Amino acid sequence: MTPRQRHELGQHRTRDEAKRDCQLPYLNCFPGFWGVFAMPPGSARREKLLEFFQQRMDAVLPVNNKWQAQVRLDSDLQHLLKKNILRQVRGGGDGRKKSRKRQTYLKLALRFAGVVSTQDGEVG
Repeated sequence: MTPRQRHELGQHRTRDEAKRDCQLPYLNCFPGFWGVFAMPPGSARREKLLEFFQQRMDAVLPVNNKWQAQVRLDSDLQHLLKKNILRQVRGGGDGRKKSRKRQTYLKLALRFAGVVSTQDGEVG
């Protein structure tokens, strides 16, 4: 059944329902994230962002591409990276010279996730 047929039958999902049922491991898909992200920079915003990362331990935040958060422009993300609360990891690509586009992600450092380790793995 096509999306158009579902819409005509009244079986379509609203955008909010689709976001609520989001199964992707990306923080920017979760309800309420963009409201927190749009807050003015400061400690309140950093605390809310940290809460989002702590509620969803396995989630990552894609950054530094078009329509995504830009670390070089966001003082709160820079602060969390500098304090080693967040880790910046690279995903995609398989190490070959001509591999496809790679993506940068931010994720919670393992010591803040309740796991003690010396290394974070890459997002694949």
